[in-house]
Amino acid sequence: IRPVNTSVNADRARVNGVEMDGTWRMSSRWAASGHFAMSNGRLVATGEPVRRMSPPIGGGSLRWTARRGWLEGTVSFAR
Repeated sequence: IRPVNTSVNADRARVNGVEMDGTWRMSSRWAASGHFAMSNGRLVATGEPVRRMSPPIGGGSLRWTARRGWLEGTVSFAR
């Protein structure tokens, strides 16, 4: 059986990144939240960018709460 695809880690790399999220309660009925994440990698030997890194991603939401339920709108993005 021949493999269809193989991959090998041929070099060392350094990857840096950040993830954050938060919620802000504006009042007893309104709340906003958001999140963001990104990472960047470089090969140690050459300084070239690492392939297949995920793009910056994030999103946010706004929620209104009533006695019997809630309504929420969300948005997501990726570069």
